[in-house]
Amino acid sequence: MRIAGKINYPIQQQKPLKENTAAYCFIGEIDLPITGDGILVVGNECDEEIVFAITNEQQRTSADSSEIKLLRADSYWNWTDSLKIPHFEQVGDPALYDTREKRVDFAGATIILDSIPANSNNKWHLGDDLIFEIILDRINLTPEDYRWIYNVFNLRVPILSDISLWNLGTTINLGDATDHTLLSTYITNESIYTKTLNDLDIQIEGVYSHQFESVDFEYFPAMLKHEEHHYLMKKKFIIKRLNEFSFKVIRKFNLKYSDYTCPTITDEIKNHIIRHLNTGIKWGADLSFAKDHNIDLTGFTMVKMKKDGTYVEVKVDNYELAADKYANGFYKEIKQRIIDWWEGK
Repeated sequence: MRIAGKINYPIQQQKPLKENTAAYCFIGEIDLPITGDGILVVGNECDEEIVFAITNEQQRTSADSSEIKLLRADSYWNWTDSLKIPHFEQVGDPALYDTREKRVDFAGATIILDSIPANSNNKWHLGDDLIFEIILDRINLTPEDYRWIYNVFNLRVPILSDISLWNLGTTINLGDATDHTLLSTYITNESIYTKTLNDLDIQIEGVYSHQFESVDFEYFPAMLKHEEHHYLMKKKFIIKRLNEFSFKVIRKFNLKYSDYTCPTITDEIKNHIIRHLNTGIKWGADLSFAKDHNIDLTGFTMVKMKKDGTYVEVKVDNYELAADKYANGFYKEIKQRIIDWWEGK
């Protein structure tokens, strides 16, 4: 016997019972010591070694925050395809992943990517590089109830959160207002300076409360602050849904040892696990459902805003208003930097 770590088992066809003597190897109780990390591997006549469950804590119960990957448009994503060919591809602009029938130009986006890159015949898909672990559970079970249980590792959930230069190609970006040469290039007189400060008041309150008013300059780092809030909330609730839904379902899924006497991971089993992981991820990423005992981003607010010289009420999602509020402190800093620069010239 030996202690083993995680094993990625290949798909295996079940042998007929009468030819598979391993079906009779582990009937009854086996008195073996608990050692190492609590995973016991025993040799047998299967193509793979059988990993025994020693404790009830071996099945995974939660997602790790490191499995949520923050990406920018210029980030690269690596994976190895089914032919064992390695890939290293640039993610690309968020606009490339906009699959809506009615496309609307957006300034920034925070998107869960289920495939990378957007325009390629060779793509990574969510679940392609998962590692599956198969364990024989016989704890407090009679031999006829022995069962195979599953763990899944190497989960990667990519979230692209960035400005869309594709949609903002002609926008004047003044950055974080620390580049005085850049400020001098565009803010050249009192009139432009005054308009810039007035525009910043709009940006401080939030662009979702001023949807029909245009501004002369953008500040990409501040826009990314808005997207950062979306990313943090999506990450939080993806982990929550994976823990409370996906991994609970996976822990309940099992195959009877009497039906499959060797470690078995079929395409059907893999797809079942991937489907429930996907459900948890998509559910968590939809901020219109984001609610727990501390945070409530659900619903909308009717916001009164100016349009063509009059005021109208517009329905705005609360998660967008929350992201605007999160970013307004950075816009205030930018406004003060511009004031200090102008007065110190």
